[in-house]
Amino acid sequence: MDELDKQILNQTVILGSRDLAEAPFSLAELAQSLSLSESQLLTRFKTREQLLHEAVEMVFTSEMAFIADISTRGPRFEYWVNRLLDYFLFHKEETFFILNYGMGLAKASLAKEDLKAYHDNMIFWGKKILCYFALASDEEYFFVWSATFRSFVYAAANIMRGECADGEKTRRLLVTLIGHGMNALMKGPRV
Repeated sequence: MDELDKQILNQTVILGSRDLAEAPFSLAELAQSLSLSESQLLTRFKTREQLLHEAVEMVFTSEMAFIADISTRGPRFEYWVNRLLDYFLFHKEETFFILNYGMGLAKASLAKEDLKAYHDNMIFWGKKILCYFALASDEEYFFVWSATFRSFVYAAANIMRGECADGEKTRRLLVTLIGHGMNALMKGPRV
């Protein structure tokens, strides 16, 4: 991927991160924001769907790599939850872009191949991120990580929208909710 591809994907994230219903934007709007023509965009990304898919992959992979890195350091559970929430709050555009277009969230495709890719990604990253938990099967890793990831995205979005305050009470509630959710499938985290 060259520098222009990265600029196009980053601008796609910016335009797709508006906290509007479906955060609509056109290829014409994207091209104009980059001082390109639509035909120049289409020589690099054949369709809007391909562009969105690659932007989601870029953001999702970056998020997962960060979370996996934090997780492998074996932090206390409360620190882990707070650090991940901080990441999503600090990366506002990524958070709203994933909320608008991300795998397993509101506007995700229901195509069989997309659902399989989402399932496989969540198992892969769930095993890396939840490395201190002894879950019994791939399906448990899928379920626990998918639900946990969505909890962080929605919590951060609710804070950024002003629907709840970012304070000790909110963070304690998030720690409790995520902790109880994980503990419902196991005897408890080994952290």
